[in-house]
Amino acid sequence: MARAIRLPHDSDHSKPARLKLPDQMRFCAPAIDILALASSLGIPSRRIERAGDIAGAVEEGIRSGCLNLIELPIMP
Repeated sequence: MARAIRLPHDSDHSKPARLKLPDQMRFCAPAIDILALASSLGIPSRRIERAGDIAGAVEEGIRSGCLNLIELPIMP
């Protein structure tokens, strides 16, 4: 589905421009396992399911002193 975005060069700023992204630029089609991708690059990663777990995951990532990926699924 195309998303409406506002481009800085629009002459009519009252109407958002339409931009259709190709499938390769959308994370939903095809599905990309970003945790597996991060792991394949040697980046520690985890998926957080509960809001209460976010702070601990961020703190642990900071303590590690290296790049980390935290996936936070957002339900529409």
